[in-house]
Amino acid sequence: MKMARDFEASAMIKYIRALCAQEDEELIKIRQSAPADKQGIQIGAEEGKLIYIILKLIKAKNILEIGTCVGYSTLWLARSLEAGGKVISIEKSTEHYNIAKSNLEASLERDKIELINDDASNIEKYISDIAFDAVFIDANKQGYPLYLDIAYTLLKSGGLIVADNVFLFGAMYDNDINAPPNLKAAMQEFNRKISDPEKFESIIIPTKEGLSITIKK
Repeated sequence: MKMARDFEASAMIKYIRALCAQEDEELIKIRQSAPADKQGIQIGAEEGKLIYIILKLIKAKNILEIGTCVGYSTLWLARSLEAGGKVISIEKSTEHYNIAKSNLEASLERDKIELINDDASNIEKYISDIAFDAVFIDANKQGYPLYLDIAYTLLKSGGLIVADNVFLFGAMYDNDINAPPNLKAAMQEFNRKISDPEKFESIIIPTKEGLSITIKK
């Protein structure tokens, strides 16, 4: 049964990607530039296209990305922007930052992107007088509760928070899947926080890794 489900899911994703979430040469090049052990941690093309469409719908002009990796998701974000818009993306890993910088400096979207090599906890020292329309979170899972607090502070009312991996590889809903206790506790806290009706309206889309969509009230 599990093998059948896996096959169906794989066929479904291939269908979606072939039909309406095709990667162009630039996206493929960036995806393949990730170190071998990081190839699987980036969002999929269907997730990139979904985020792109959502950001187009809200006419996002200022976007904060927490976790650049090698710039694959950053490019999707930049392509979604309204005229004159900007993506500010922060990445703690110097290795990933340098790869992303090389990738994105060669991109047609380069003038829309500002990359920062630092811990996300320091983001506010790089920002002045920006009320972000959206924040995308895809970084160290233990930091998700902190990243949510940062997003809440920097977002305008009605702004959007999108976060990847909120299923923590399935550990959030399947007790047979092991995850480090500190990571599991952090993601449980994050998911509880975005479910607070006093501050947010949220939904988790059942992608492979779980993609949360949250509106700040």
